[in-house]
Order: sequence, then C-alpha cells, then structure tokens
Amino acid sequence: LRKEGNPEAAAEYLRAAMIDFPCHPSLSNELGQALLEGGDREGAGAQFRATLASHSRDVVAMVNLGRLAREEGSTATARRWFRSALEQDPENAYALNLMGDLNRLDGNESRAERWYRKTLACRPEDPYAMTGLGLLAVKGGKFNRAREWFDQVLVLRPGDPVAVNGLHGIEQLEAALPVVAQARTLRKRKEYAKAEKLLLNSLSRYNNNPGLLIELGFVAHCENRFDEARTLFEMAQRK
Repeated sequence: LRKEGNPEAAAEYLRAAMIDFPCHPSLSNELGQALLEGGDREGAGAQFRATLASHSRDVVAMVNLGRLAREEGSTATARRWFRSALEQDPENAYALNLMGDLNRLDGNESRAERWYRKTLACRPEDPYAMTGLGLLAVKGGKFNRAREWFDQVLVLRPGDPVAVNGLHGIEQLEAALPVVAQARTLRKRKEYAKAEKLLLNSLSRYNNNPGLLIELGFVAHCENRFDEARTLFEMAQRK
C-alpha cells in the first residue's frame, strides 16, 4: 500500500495488525514510516520511539529518528541517533551514508568521504555512497572522478536522477570555467567592479552556476561585503 502511494491505508492496515502483535518491531517501524509518508511527522516520531521502548536496540527506529531530526534541522540530535545505530550495527549502510550526508552538508568534506568509503567497504556496490562521493568530487573540482562515480551509479540504477543531474551539472560547471578564470584574474588585479560585472552578466547564461557564485563571493569578500559573500557561498553550496 505504501509503494502504491497510499500511506493512510497502509497505516490503518498496520494498526489493525498490531492489535494481535502490539510489540512487533517491524510492524511498528512500518507504521512509523507510513505515518511519515502521510505527513504525520509527530506521529511517526512517537511510533519510532514506541519501537525503542519495547526494543531498545532497534537500529531501524534509531536511523528513522535520526532522519527526522536531520529534516528538522537538528544536526546534533541526528548525529547522536546515527551513532547509536552504528554502535548496534557498525556496518549499517543507511547510518553510514547519512553520517556522510551530515558531514558533506556541513562542509566537512574529508569526514564525509570517510563515511561514504566505510559504506563501500561493507557494500562495494552501494549507489548512495557512490553518489555522495560523486557530489564531493564535483565540489572539489575533480570532474573526471565525479563522472566515474556517477557513471557507476547509472550502471547500478539506470536513470538515477541525482547521477543524471550530477553529470549535467558538471557540463555546466566546465562551460563556465573560462568566465571564472577571467573573473579571477580581474579580482587578483583588484579590478573588482569589472570582475563583478562579468560574473553577474554570466549568471543567467549559465543558470546560476555555482562556480560563478563562489567567485562572486570572493569578490564581495575582497570588498568587505562579508554578509553578501556568505550568502553567495551558501547559494553555491545549495546548487
């Protein structure tokens, strides 16, 4: 029922099943997931906690509570849940990858890479970890390596949207490299106005290319417009 896009019906079915099996962890976690997919985040969290109340070492419930915390912006709480899950199951790919995500989104690229590689050490063909490593490679400007990761993902998951978008993003980044290089030269000459004009005129052409946004951030920083620089860097990271 969940896979058919009907989480409400799935939740109703699971509640009925739990009358006979009130402490069954799989049923409890499935109910929590159905509630989450139906938009009841508070109910989902309560259900995952109910799982842990009767099965204190349930890794699935821990991971799901970590995911909820991350989506609510509570990174520290999410990290604690994922670490708790890994204490019970050190090779849990979900927790390993989500720890990678937390560090990648926090800008801790080296730590993120270590977590994704821990996943691959346990599951050599894990497409999620490969995707994370591809995104890290793009951010580090290692485009050929990123292509290799995304290509491997597409072998395992043909048409994977993140991998497809990642390859398209690399094309966009490479197309804008000459503009970024020219703007960087102008910036180093302290011709900030010319560099800024060049970058702003190129943004629409290259669809707010993150490389252009980063260089704009450097220009703003050089002119002591620190808040603007921070905003531009954050925009580039979200891209």
